[in-house]
Amino acid sequence: MAWRFLSLTAELGVLRDELEPVCLAQRLPTCNLYRASKQSVSKRSQAAWGGSMGGNDDLTIGGLLRAAREAAGVTTRQVRKVDGVGCYSSTQISQAETGKVKMSWALVEAYIHQFGCDRQALKSAYEQAKGKKDRDAADLAVQLLGSEVTADSSSDEIGSAYRVEECEQYYHLDERGVIVEVNTICTVTPVRDTEFFGVWYQYFSGKRGEIDVRAGMGCSVAQVREVGDAMNQFVLKLDRPLRVQDKEPRSISYRVLVTSDTPSKPLIRFEYQRDHVTRHAIRVQFTPPALPKEIWWGRGVSTYQLEADPEPAREFSLNGDAFYFRDYRNIAPGERFGIAWRWGM
Repeated sequence: MAWRFLSLTAELGVLRDELEPVCLAQRLPTCNLYRASKQSVSKRSQAAWGGSMGGNDDLTIGGLLRAAREAAGVTTRQVRKVDGVGCYSSTQISQAETGKVKMSWALVEAYIHQFGCDRQALKSAYEQAKGKKDRDAADLAVQLLGSEVTADSSSDEIGSAYRVEECEQYYHLDERGVIVEVNTICTVTPVRDTEFFGVWYQYFSGKRGEIDVRAGMGCSVAQVREVGDAMNQFVLKLDRPLRVQDKEPRSISYRVLVTSDTPSKPLIRFEYQRDHVTRHAIRVQFTPPALPKEIWWGRGVSTYQLEADPEPAREFSLNGDAFYFRDYRNIAPGERFGIAWRWGM
């Protein structure tokens, strides 16, 4: 997925529960030919992750997970999350098993925990599917690169035109524990000429109409796309086009507003799928009485591990200002990182 899932879900893209932005920072096929060949690309991805191109579905990662679930007599509405808090939606499970969306390892872990699946076998199938998708993207890149990017372009087209070098985000949680505002400063460099930048955000409450965006320095709002429950895609137009010959990176800012009444899940997680990122900074401001009784950071761990009891070295000391921060540097593709806490309210 090209919209980086930074975490308002980062891979920054697939079936996230936390409030998480997704910057168009991953590098996938793009250009006008993408529209004509979109069905072909979709079929290739489905074949990798779980769908069919005439082969044996049982050999795909999606087919293996579906078989395990059906053998246990569990419906698509009864697949529990690893943390034990609630279940995935039926749509999420169906789309993942049939390859309509890229499958996250966190979802695979949920099947392992609930159905006792063979971890090594599923890990092998997952890596094969991921490798096939990457190869398909590389094969198509030559055809798809080079066309003009517009506000109506797909997320893949917009995101392939630049790469994120640095990102700094300020999360503000109100007295109810709701993430009401996220301020972001993002520094990008062009891969090809473009004047658009894209992000998506999803709040885990699952309600529509709860997320909006305000442009800051260096950009304006070009388009808002409501693509699902509590999920919006925002396309920002740069004040000055990004040109490949530009010598300096370009920084822009934007603000995401949330009007939900639902307290946040105690987790902010990020993942860049394809680009190496020099720096990503997370700042979190809490408001009394919704304060954490424990708070810690994590890097290079699964979501389940990030939410589990932390090592003492990763814990923040509680402070009267209720402000916590962590900078992550030299982030590798696929590396997960973030901040988690336990509510004291």
